[in-house]
Amino acid sequence: MTKHPLAALLPLLVPCALLGACFVPTSVAHATLRISPSGAYELDGRALAPAQLAAAIAARQAGAPSLVLEVQASPAADMAAVRAALQTVRSAHVRVAFAAFAPA
Repeated sequence: MTKHPLAALLPLLVPCALLGACFVPTSVAHATLRISPSGAYELDGRALAPAQLAAAIAARQAGAPSLVLEVQASPAADMAAVRAALQTVRSAHVRVAFAAFAPA
């Protein structure tokens, strides 16, 4: 019995068919919240008073519902300022990523 000419390709065709059906995620919007050594907030390069943070995150999130907020807190920042910022972020239901603080 002779094999079909494409029989040798079958082991390659099955994985290719499976990979062709793979899900490709959409890009996710990112924002950066910096907390300076003095405890000052900066969202995407714009200085904010602590009372403005929730509204600024909500405005940023309105255009990007799956927003990821990268938090860059200075090691010298007052932990109360960091905790307050994280509580605001948590209340906004935004995903958080932490990154090293680099002086501007």
